[in-house]
Amino acid sequence: MARSRIIITAPPPDLSGSFLPRMRPFMLACLLAAVLLCLSVGVSGSHINYPEDNVGQKCNGHYLLCSRDYNDITYIGTRSSFAVTTPDNSTVPGTQYKDIGSQLDDGIRLLNLNLFPDPAGTSAIHLCFPDCSIIDAGPLDNTLEVISRWMDNNPDEVVTIMLFNDGGVSAAALKQAVVGAGLDSMIFGYDGTVNIENKQWPTLSSMISSGRRLVIFGDQGEIISNSATQSWVFAKNTVLKYMDPPTMGDDPIWKCNPYGMQGSQSTTYLPHFFTQTATINGKEYTNLPQPYDLANMNTGKLLRHFQQCRGASVIWTNFVLIDFYDQGDLWTISLYLNGLPVPGESYKDYYPDFKAYGIGAASTVKAPRLAGLSAFVSAFAFLIALDSITAAVGLNVS
Repeated sequence: MARSRIIITAPPPDLSGSFLPRMRPFMLACLLAAVLLCLSVGVSGSHINYPEDNVGQKCNGHYLLCSRDYNDITYIGTRSSFAVTTPDNSTVPGTQYKDIGSQLDDGIRLLNLNLFPDPAGTSAIHLCFPDCSIIDAGPLDNTLEVISRWMDNNPDEVVTIMLFNDGGVSAAALKQAVVGAGLDSMIFGYDGTVNIENKQWPTLSSMISSGRRLVIFGDQGEIISNSATQSWVFAKNTVLKYMDPPTMGDDPIWKCNPYGMQGSQSTTYLPHFFTQTATINGKEYTNLPQPYDLANMNTGKLLRHFQQCRGASVIWTNFVLIDFYDQGDLWTISLYLNGLPVPGESYKDYYPDFKAYGIGAASTVKAPRLAGLSAFVSAFAFLIALDSITAAVGLNVS
């Protein structure tokens, strides 16, 4: 018995109710606008810019910082800023590769100076690291004059100096050096009118407007914060909380505990550098820099240190001292920590590359600019889906 073959013939599709032939000018204009917008964003490679600066003033390089209180900002600075060496010099244990003038030009706004008496026995204060037998950068007066000239030429910048009085210099000698460099007219609190016992600091804009835009901290308040400097050298016992330095290792321990039993303070200092112990000229030193994995140390590990310590015993970290600041992607990290946009870029242009600097790192790598094309495809797919729905239910889109 022969099998019968059944052939079902379907009529041609009726496109009279389709969306495309009956698309009204309004919807056609919408589709055309979506195509042009998406192509201009995705294909041409342009990107969304952040709002331009319309206020006319930038504080420390960013107009968004002008309205922030001084202690609502993170300042990344250089440890022993004056102790300059070169990458190929293994005999001078310096902490930086660039001098203080270059540091300020590059955006550093926190400097660290180690004070010692003059080895020659004069009344001058010298800058030395780790002591004057290893690196003697000369009189403090010379460095303060460099800072003074730079601030004169950059009137919208607020600079902070953290003094480590390792040699026990007197407050009177410090005041003499400051006045001699002409910085007394710029120092915040030097006129005796400032009282921050309530932990309330002024905004950067107000500090700039007043001309009092140099802030000085001292680590040994009982020595240099006496009657000669009590109104303008802010000590750790009053407003500055010192944190422990990290312990070196492949997986470093980021300590977040303050020195001693300090309570809440209005500013916080977090050291971020590795040290090593070495014997030089028969003397052992424990605070020498360790130039180990610097690109990682000053980028991914720096961010991880912040993230681990923020919320542990501090809410906001204000001051960070690092070694060899020009190694790593310090400026991207600084923008991130302060919630500032990358100039001329949108956050959509970047995504985290966690493998570049190790676990928990935050490098930034340019992402392909496919967002516009993706948006176009999504928009077109939506219109096709809408057409299908209207055709299925018999709606007349008109």
